[in-house]
Amino acid sequence: MDRYVAGMQGPRSKNLAASLGLLIVLPLLAHVAFSWIGFNPTDDGFNLALTRRLLDGQVPHRDFISVRPVLSPVLHIPVLLVGGDHTYWVSRLVVWFQFASMAWLWVQIVNRFRVAPISSRQGLAAGLLCVAATVHNFQIMAWHTIDGIWLTSLGMYLCLQDGRRAHWCGYLLLGAAYLCKQSFLFEGPLTCLILGHSRRPSPWLAMLVPGAAYCLFLMTSGALDHFFLQLSTHSELSFYLTAVYLHGYVGWGAILGYVAADLLSDHSLLKNLGLRCESVPAAASALYFGPLFLILCCGLWTGWWAMWGSFLAMGMLTGTVGHMLVHRTEPCSEHFKPALLALSLAWSGSISVGYNAPALGSGPVVLVLLSLGFALCPEVVDRRRFRALMAIGVCLVLASFSFGRIARVYREQPVWFITDSLHGILPGASGIYTNANCHAFLRDLVQAITIAKKKGLKYAVIPDVPGWWARADQANPLPVDWIWITEVERPELVDRLNRSVEEARGTAVIIVQKVEAAFLHEGPRPLSMPRPETVTRIQERFRLVGETAFFTLYE
Repeated sequence: MDRYVAGMQGPRSKNLAASLGLLIVLPLLAHVAFSWIGFNPTDDGFNLALTRRLLDGQVPHRDFISVRPVLSPVLHIPVLLVGGDHTYWVSRLVVWFQFASMAWLWVQIVNRFRVAPISSRQGLAAGLLCVAATVHNFQIMAWHTIDGIWLTSLGMYLCLQDGRRAHWCGYLLLGAAYLCKQSFLFEGPLTCLILGHSRRPSPWLAMLVPGAAYCLFLMTSGALDHFFLQLSTHSELSFYLTAVYLHGYVGWGAILGYVAADLLSDHSLLKNLGLRCESVPAAASALYFGPLFLILCCGLWTGWWAMWGSFLAMGMLTGTVGHMLVHRTEPCSEHFKPALLALSLAWSGSISVGYNAPALGSGPVVLVLLSLGFALCPEVVDRRRFRALMAIGVCLVLASFSFGRIARVYREQPVWFITDSLHGILPGASGIYTNANCHAFLRDLVQAITIAKKKGLKYAVIPDVPGWWARADQANPLPVDWIWITEVERPELVDRLNRSVEEARGTAVIIVQKVEAAFLHEGPRPLSMPRPETVTRIQERFRLVGETAFFTLYE
């Protein structure tokens, strides 16, 4: 392996240029090209609305309901402080930097193990593939899963550096990741076991510090009981830990990965087909890398990467690791560790009720698959024809990604229908454009709020427009910004919400939407998704005082 290390490490200037390209140029170009596209009233702005509550001095869990710890909203406080009318635009720039830096971190992580070291030029291409697979057609927005993946990647990177201080900081960040979303609670222990640090007490102590500090703050604020109640909402998450992977895509991907690894490492199947020995490496590498690039292109082009593409990639990496385990490929630890780290990250990111797929963590999976392919068949790495084919593959993937970003945006219409500016409509959304249906919905909400203000009262908006509150002219009088069954499933939380609605009687107008905000890109449809009883309770017990095209107003 040393001869490949010597041959593939580029000059320091090239490494710096590649790093700057990945960390600075890429997110800026992607931001200018794609960040203006689309807005979804449900998910988009949900985290920023919680950030607004923190800036207003509200105590998490005590003053508002959150079924997750609130480190993710804390991370985005600077966005609200400086964003002004362009809060969403600035927020999306920050998220692009998160994705780009995560890709750079994973290039360094793979290089640290020296399975097949990635040169500066290869690192830039691999980073682009990592970003494309991770972002896919998901909306660019502040999101707890993205923050958890980013902190976990940074923590893993530091845990691989030399020195106990770096390790301490790394495990501290791994501990902080589960304060973005509790599904990352497993990442610290798994990383500690994979890297062989489990016998030292300091990593375990570092992982406990963020959680202990959070609980201490809640205890002194009188919010600890609320915290335990709210985080026990999703008892069914045990189902999402494993059941999502028990389908054919993962299985077929594992078979593909196992067979492809066998072709690369042994070539016996191709030799049995009568191929000449000198042509075996090129043919084997084509059968390994070809399906991977095909899966990437098809998944990103169709917008279904989260539906099946990310599962196939994860299965393919699992099958590749399985082949190395069965055949004891050397050096085993150098192959297994980055693969296990990538698989654990994608798995933790997939534990979700609303987005139960490894797509947001699939970039590192793709990057490790590429690295293992180079390691299993290193003799083709320096061939000019092979590098040309890889360049073509990268270009096709980036073209598919770009098409997906303009035609398959998450819960949006294609870009040629996104013509309506949200400037002056949604607070903080200058520079963002959406489709005519969503624009009409939000413009109608402004009209409903105007009616409420003429009565000299505050207002509340339910159930599906959390992003309104990020830069609204008043605080939300209710303890929940998104009244969806996922956020207030327990009866105790529904009772608390109902009490807050009753307390608002006489001081606030309750604005209730008539249509599903999540599917406005498909056209207005009646409100029908599972909701807490609060919505019907208001409609039945409160007095109707006004109505617009998409909203009804109650006192």
